[in-house]
Amino acid sequence: MPAIGEVCRTEYMTRSELTIVIPTYNRESRLLNLLGGLFLEPEIQDVHIVILDNCSDYDVQDSLNNAFGEQLLNTEVITHPFNVGMAINIASPFLHCKTKWLWILGDDDEVMPDCLKNVLSDIVHYPAYGYIKYEFVNPDIRFLPVSEPLDICSIDEYLDFYLSGKHSTGNMVFLSNNLYNLEILKPYLSYALVWSYTYIGHIMPVIFALCDNALKCRYLPFQLVKFHMADQSETWDHTTVLLGLATINDIRLDISDINRKKLSRIISKLFTHDGIAINLLKLKSGSRRLYLYDRIYESLFKFNSFWSRIDYLKFYLNHYFNLNLFLIKFNIIQGIKRKLRKQFPVR
Repeated sequence: MPAIGEVCRTEYMTRSELTIVIPTYNRESRLLNLLGGLFLEPEIQDVHIVILDNCSDYDVQDSLNNAFGEQLLNTEVITHPFNVGMAINIASPFLHCKTKWLWILGDDDEVMPDCLKNVLSDIVHYPAYGYIKYEFVNPDIRFLPVSEPLDICSIDEYLDFYLSGKHSTGNMVFLSNNLYNLEILKPYLSYALVWSYTYIGHIMPVIFALCDNALKCRYLPFQLVKFHMADQSETWDHTTVLLGLATINDIRLDISDINRKKLSRIISKLFTHDGIAINLLKLKSGSRRLYLYDRIYESLFKFNSFWSRIDYLKFYLNHYFNLNLFLIKFNIIQGIKRKLRKQFPVR
């Protein structure tokens, strides 16, 4: 039995150019579903899979052995000796890849048919690219997928792509549709861990490399994975993540003030002002409440639009009058939705 922190490794296949790393924590059924889809792909024998277990409450190795048996030939499980937190777990896959290319997969997503066929073909066709970004099956129909290959080679192009209004800003930080060329990105990989507490550590190497004009990105139309919304019991704490994202303005990126504001606008669009206000107004300590709110607002929400100033005023009125009208509004809307679902059930 290995000592704490020691890893029992299988041999990497010499012909493999791709490692898939799957950070996971307490999502047994989701993880089994994801791997079940991967093991249906004929090309699975040509890749190495690493399950990065953040000290789950169940034995991940036993669960996989019972479900897949000999299919795990090219799969290893690395279990942290303690829970290192979500931020570190999604930033550390770069440490566990011994191949040229890395694909990080969220444990709650689902791969699409021919995923490996496309990925293995693309790493042959695009060896000069340091980063390949795929589409994903997005339930939000407001945004257009990429319809043809697109090259992005500067931080300006990268930010403008997500601010165009055509593409989901969530696509920027989505975990499961990124393919990294570690040979090209090697000078920037340390930033994933250095800035892991931003909760977007997995794209920090890409952002830094683009700021140095040292990276060619290829955006491809293939829908690599299907996004699944996490259950409420499985999701992360929004306030903690927002506080991490707010530190983006502390990073010494070589970008203009305009681009820094653009970056703040993009990552804050993943959250609603009402959502953060609901939680912060529940805090009993008024000084702590205002400190956290101002930290998040000044770094993120401030740059969204004119209406953010109105949101700011509403928050302070709720704070000083000891109200939480944001929560009342939320409860009313949820009540209406429940009534509509009962009246018009989905069939």
